[in-house]
Amino acid sequence: MNILSENIGFDSEGYRTGSFMAGPMFGKYSGKWDFKELEWGADNEISSSCTERLGVGTSDAMVRFNFVKYNTLIFKNALISAPIDVTVEVINKLPKSLGDKLFRLALGVNSVSKKEQTDFLKMSKPDVTATE
Repeated sequence: MNILSENIGFDSEGYRTGSFMAGPMFGKYSGKWDFKELEWGADNEISSSCTERLGVGTSDAMVRFNFVKYNTLIFKNALISAPIDVTVEVINKLPKSLGDKLFRLALGVNSVSKKEQTDFLKMSKPDVTATE
């Protein structure tokens, strides 16, 4: 089996963390890969740097989001340790099977789960100032 184990949890500061132990079939990429949830402001900066606003103030205004850049920045910034030095070039050269698993983990520790969304909505009070 190529992936030996996966662990997801929280660190002492309350940040979500995740680890993959890549098996020996991945050669130089074998070993433990650790990811940590980004700070809210860091995630905002990444999203903003990947967003291009075109035609602002015109009837043809649109927003273009660069998903490739976003995915790479989330992966690189959430990664806290790996068996090798990781650059954008290394990320782009990962075997697809390993890259997919690692990216899902990096994104997973930086996403709000369906349960968390539901819990938040249950706790939210209706806006009594809204008018129809």
